[in-house]
Amino acid sequence: MNKEFLIQGKTIREYWARYQRVLRPFRYTLLIMKITALLTVVFTFQVSALTFGQQISLSYQKASLKTVIRSLSNQGKIDFVYKDRFLEQANPVTVELKNVSVDNALQQVFRNQPFSYQIEDGIVYIMPRIAKEQGKGLSNEVDKRQQALRGRVTNDKGENLVGASVRVKNTKIATGTNELGAFELNNVPEDAIIVVTHMAYEKQEITVSKSSATLQIVLKPATNSLDETIVQAYGTTSKRYNIGSISQISAADIEKQPVMNLLQTMQGLIPGVTINTTGGAPGAQQRIQLRGQNTIMNTNYGALPFDQPLILIDGIPYAPQNNSFIASAAKLGGSSGMSPLNSINPADIESITVLKDADATSIYGSQGLNGVVLITTKKGIAGKTTLKVDAYTAPERSAKIVSMLNTEQYLALRKEALTNDGMTDFSPTPGNIANYPELFLFDQSKYTNWYKEFYGGTATNNTINASLTGGKEGVNYIISSGFTKATYNFPGDFKNERASVHTGFSYNPAESKLSVDFGTDFSYNLDKSAALELTKALLLPPNLPDMLNPDGSLVWNYNGFNFTSYQMQGSLLTRSKLINKSMNSSLRIAYRILPGLKISSNIGYSYFYSDQLSQAPRSSYPPSQGSFSNARFSDVINQTLNVEPQLEYQKNISKGRLTVLFGGTYKNNSNTQDIISSYNYANDALLGSPNGGSTKYLTNTNSPYKYMAAFGRINYIHDGKYIANVTGRRDGSSNFGPNRQFGNFGSAGLGWIISEEAFFAKAVPFINFAKLSTNYGTVGSDGIGAYMFQDYWFGSGSGTFQGLTPYMPNKLFNPDFSWGVKKMWNASSEISLLNSRLNLNLSWYQNRTSNQLTTTPLPTQTGFSSVLQNLDATVENKGWEIFVSSENVKRDDFSWSSSFNITINRNKLIAYKGLESSPYRDMYKIGQSTSTLYLFDYKGVNSETGVFEFYKADGVTPVYSPLNPGAYGASHDRTAMMDLQPRFTGGLTNSFSYKGFDLSFLFQFAKQKGYNHLYNLVTEDYKYNKPSAIFDLQRWQQPGDEHADLQRLTDRAGTAAANAVYYFRNSTGAFGDASYIRLKNLSLSHRFSGAWLQNAKIQHFRLFMNIQNLFTITGYKLGDPEMNGNLYGIPPQRTIAFGTSLTF
Repeated sequence: MNKEFLIQGKTIREYWARYQRVLRPFRYTLLIMKITALLTVVFTFQVSALTFGQQISLSYQKASLKTVIRSLSNQGKIDFVYKDRFLEQANPVTVELKNVSVDNALQQVFRNQPFSYQIEDGIVYIMPRIAKEQGKGLSNEVDKRQQALRGRVTNDKGENLVGASVRVKNTKIATGTNELGAFELNNVPEDAIIVVTHMAYEKQEITVSKSSATLQIVLKPATNSLDETIVQAYGTTSKRYNIGSISQISAADIEKQPVMNLLQTMQGLIPGVTINTTGGAPGAQQRIQLRGQNTIMNTNYGALPFDQPLILIDGIPYAPQNNSFIASAAKLGGSSGMSPLNSINPADIESITVLKDADATSIYGSQGLNGVVLITTKKGIAGKTTLKVDAYTAPERSAKIVSMLNTEQYLALRKEALTNDGMTDFSPTPGNIANYPELFLFDQSKYTNWYKEFYGGTATNNTINASLTGGKEGVNYIISSGFTKATYNFPGDFKNERASVHTGFSYNPAESKLSVDFGTDFSYNLDKSAALELTKALLLPPNLPDMLNPDGSLVWNYNGFNFTSYQMQGSLLTRSKLINKSMNSSLRIAYRILPGLKISSNIGYSYFYSDQLSQAPRSSYPPSQGSFSNARFSDVINQTLNVEPQLEYQKNISKGRLTVLFGGTYKNNSNTQDIISSYNYANDALLGSPNGGSTKYLTNTNSPYKYMAAFGRINYIHDGKYIANVTGRRDGSSNFGPNRQFGNFGSAGLGWIISEEAFFAKAVPFINFAKLSTNYGTVGSDGIGAYMFQDYWFGSGSGTFQGLTPYMPNKLFNPDFSWGVKKMWNASSEISLLNSRLNLNLSWYQNRTSNQLTTTPLPTQTGFSSVLQNLDATVENKGWEIFVSSENVKRDDFSWSSSFNITINRNKLIAYKGLESSPYRDMYKIGQSTSTLYLFDYKGVNSETGVFEFYKADGVTPVYSPLNPGAYGASHDRTAMMDLQPRFTGGLTNSFSYKGFDLSFLFQFAKQKGYNHLYNLVTEDYKYNKPSAIFDLQRWQQPGDEHADLQRLTDRAGTAAANAVYYFRNSTGAFGDASYIRLKNLSLSHRFSGAWLQNAKIQHFRLFMNIQNLFTITGYKLGDPEMNGNLYGIPPQRTIAFGTSLTF
């Protein structure tokens, strides 16, 4: 006979009788029947309940019991549970009833049957009549030493838990709960232990007694980290059953860090993640990379120069991702512009989840080539309406100020350089005054520390956030808003402001088949800065006269000397205003068609608008240049529409739980950019209009991108200890030409919770959890610009021909290149010791990216230098990730927990066909890291000439530095290798709690090499100021000086010493250790308690102090090791935030 799941009387699955008898002879079958009322087109509210007040009408002659049950279910909304063989014994039913009660109908239907029924918790259980009469349930069917158990599993709110694992400990007897939370186990020995588990809930063990025929089991929310819910692709899972490489930080980790960019909250907390900062300016660009660089760096044709992961907000791709597409980046702090992620308010984020391996990312296909970052926003909390307000103020100063030469030191070095260059006359002649005003015209006793002048100020960050949440069971909402104003720590009215609004609504009652989640985020981000040439400004001579006249005007002439080349205040008169507006909206609708079968759709729209205005008024230029005022206007619009219908099926099979997911993706992304550059304004008042300039240049670009895919995932968890996961995806991308647009990718993974094996528990009882897992898969790459396979023409701009603008070809048509491929293999083990107080996660990975999309050189006679195509090269990233967490002390009034993570990644080019004839032959070597620099081997300073010297390729013959730069040696002499890839990175966190006080600190560390202090000290001339560290070095001053750190000083281009500077900066002498340990974050807070809070109607009151970048331990001698090679960029800021948090 068939085992049936019935809904509204319709069969959804049948099993052969032989299969039932041989493999599953004692299985109960759930017959579920519900009536659904569709109230509106958009929303359906349906409540399933057993209502015995219904009126039943039946009219059957010798009908099967199955048919009659189906009618009862339809009319009375009744759910049945029964054994298959009961229906085999059923007698035909003859009944004639009209408008009778459900109880009456049941009595009439079962009157002549060999079994009866029992009603418990709104469910009709069909059982043997003898069991009913004797009041012993089903236990008389089995041996006295064994019994059949049935029951229901709910949470502490009374909600049914579907898919809970119910098994007899140390046996193979197991099952799972159905749509009603019900289960049944057969042949359960007396005194057996029943183990019940469910994702996000604590495991519970119940000892069976003779009277335990029916159990009501209530699971509590998980406090064990293994059972906490973590976000995965298209759903959630738990750490216990996850076999992918997934790391996650929570809102509690985020709120401790007073930063504007979300990416900064991940540093030191998540293994395998590298955050590259471009500076300490508010809103500065932050780049992120997971498990190393996968592609050969190439900026041609829009190929990505730095692998960055896919960023999703509530499952919807963030339109700008983390790309710096800003048209003009004339912003204080560098050329990277303002990060798009600066538009996201960290206070609105519930969690950040990072997906790194094939099992976790392959279901995203080519979108997940470089990993995936899932940003989940906060949701409403059911219950009484709650208002929460957080506010803080944070002074900020540069974490490390570089000490510069004072006037006396500067003048001494300047004279020494000129003397080395052969200058003997140091009298104030007209020529000397014109060429060396610092020595002969400016005040020799005046001193200004320009580094401190520009970077030594105190900035502020004032932030306030408020949120309102509430709702009832299954329906909740959230409305939150925030405002942040951050200033710069140098002179001028410069600031970065962000205003944001976050809304969310969820409808998901336990009894409803329909669930809806909706959320929208709005953000307005304003940045006001200037086009200041920071490097030049910081290196001004310390005795430079004042740049402003007493009336506030700029000094352009000083005692007859043209002051233009020194006038940096003019840059502060320029203005750069950047406005970013963003909206991210997501809607998820799900409907349970049948028990275990759910259809859903994710619909999202992401919009990002960037408007930049850069103005240079006439007053910022010297009068001698005439009307040179100009303005630049740029608009960038990036928008993404994403639609993902999905179908999910869950089913208890044998002793496990099967979950099948199928879906599709449609994504439409467009990036448009308009730039107008306008020059020669007649009046500065017109700078706000592009029509005010007499000369204008217009540029427009449009980069459309369309993507579609079909995907699927099959997950099976057997007996609570064996896990299998298979994913597949077929991608289609508009970046490729005809017949090349589709690719197939996927992964397979296995997991084994070995601690659930009886032999393991006996052998190592102190290990309470242990899991082994591995997975392998492939993803594709379409990371190039839009429609790069097509030929491209552009206007020559060189005039007209017969009244027409001539066009020139810029790119060849090439429809043959196709998907790059990344193959990933991951193996990991997880161990939990000492009642889960010590947890260890160890992962090994190997990623190989081949069929690289890059440019290939062409013969010059083709008229093109290169063509975009697939490159037969393979880059490998291989390494280890270790994460350890522990609860060191846990008492009623005191707790101490720790976590430690470390990542060891090794990047290597393992294959490159035709490398020696490629344009990358001097950049890459087989077997070496793609981040390796090939340098001249530095020998030292020649004691006689005082000039840097280097070894030739043989490593023996030194190359001296004559006046002819070509004599230094060819590129093949660059034989020394310097790998700038960190050897390892990581973080250490400790958290303490004592009564109402909480203290935590985060140390971030890295072992790496980078540009050293000499790189920043060695220059071609000494006209500009230098860091005072130069005086701590031994420099060459006369023939015979041995062991000098610096070559002879020079102030003139073309000298041997000046020519040697380029070679030194590209030699091993300019690199060294840049390792560091940084106290990244320190957080101290106090939670108040007492009756006075209740009297003031305050639920929670907390005062806190959060400090960012408190100090750094490093042997790096000059500047910040994290920004090595960028000494004069805006350094990381030390932020000390004082704030309060109130909940009403």
